Amino acid sequence: MTLRQRAGALFPLDAEGRRVRWRIALSIAFVLAAAALSLARQGGPGALDSIWAEDGSHYQFTFNHGAIHTLFTPVNGYLLLVQRVVLSVIALFPIAWAAALMAIAGGLASSACAVLVFHASATLVPSRAARLCFAVPMAILPFGESEVGNNVVNIQWYLIYTAFWMALWNPRTRVRRALAAAVLFAAVGSDPLALAFLPLLAIRLWSRPLRESRWQLGGVAAGVLFQGIGVLRGSLDSRPPMHDYSAAFALHGYLRYVSGTTLVSSRELAHIGLSGALAVKLLGLLAVLTLAAAALLVNRAANRPLAAICAAFSLGFFCLVTMQGGSYNDRYAVPPLLLLITALAVLSSPARLSSQAEASKPAEPPHDARWTAARACLPLAALCVLVGVNVAANYSGGSQGRTIGPSWSSQLAAGRAACRIPGTRNAHLQTAPVGWIVKVPCSRLLGGGR
Repeated sequence: MTLRQRAGALFPLDAEGRRVRWRIALSIAFVLAAAALSLARQGGPGALDSIWAEDGSHYQFTFNHGAIHTLFTPVNGYLLLVQRVVLSVIALFPIAWAAALMAIAGGLASSACAVLVFHASATLVPSRAARLCFAVPMAILPFGESEVGNNVVNIQWYLIYTAFWMALWNPRTRVRRALAAAVLFAAVGSDPLALAFLPLLAIRLWSRPLRESRWQLGGVAAGVLFQGIGVLRGSLDSRPPMHDYSAAFALHGYLRYVSGTTLVSSRELAHIGLSGALAVKLLGLLAVLTLAAAALLVNRAANRPLAAICAAFSLGFFCLVTMQGGSYNDRYAVPPLLLLITALAVLSSPARLSSQAEASKPAEPPHDARWTAARACLPLAALCVLVGVNVAANYSGGSQGRTIGPSWSSQLAAGRAACRIPGTRNAHLQTAPVGWIVKVPCSRLLGGGR
């Protein structure tokens, strides 16, 4: 097999597959159930009655400016397509609904991305259990005290990881190709960091016919053109100079916030008296390396090139975003963490062999065949257990900032009381974490709620 053929095997055409009603029903049920679980994990006033910091500031911007101005005003160096569109729609509804609508939109977005990834990865990762290992953590992140869940401004991180699979996905039907293009447009239009996966498209163009990639290329090109409008409007000047190009800085963060949270976490280790950052880094890395080594030893049929690509993008993306951002944040770890889990899932899951290859394999005695099959399943079973326990251990709590922050309903009541004072034109409502303010015209608070 030539190098081009090996590269082309990373982008296999998906199965013909008919639309099955039960599959559609299960997908919808998963989205709704996962979104409900994500919303329910939030403590304090709850996800439906609290607003995350940047959600409030962008929401304020949408109802103080026109839709076009809102869409094409850059923030921190780029345009935010999906975030600004969603918040502009939410701004059309009564202000009392804002917190609930933002949280529901965020929960549904992450869950919908998880379902799309689950189906789009089926050809490359045939095992449903393996795909659940990286789909479930998309909807319910395995670090509970995080800012990333149930809000609008952080939808981009789920879209970025989904873009990775859209670059690999090779659907046969036009509807699915259009869906892949739309997601790539949304991802790049919401954050140009999604362009980090351009090397995958380059390999795809080199190894596969152009007709199989035209839709994806169109989606990426549309996203680049959209971000280009932001550049013309001064997006590059809207980002403060924050960076730290030290490799040691990036690697330290990767050990703590990616490999240190993928299979184990500080919450789990605290139960055995190991809650320090050093213990989390060392034991987290040890768990990842041990599982990877076990999978390499017993699972010779795994798609190792794909696993290596996932691991390389996990480390590379985290280094890229932390170096240019100059800091560590939970949100930066979302795509790298999911990519690392994906690498382990691919290593632990046997690739589907062709019928010709299966026919050429020498027959094994029944007892040996059963033992071989059971042994091959052990790494995947261990991965499922570790991911499941990690998600469960970190389920409760939700975003700490929202847990201790004010409720939206109490702030609306205080704002309406302030607006009844003669001469008051605007109310300043606090969001979570404390210190973030939404400036709301009194006419909007008292004039019908819109």
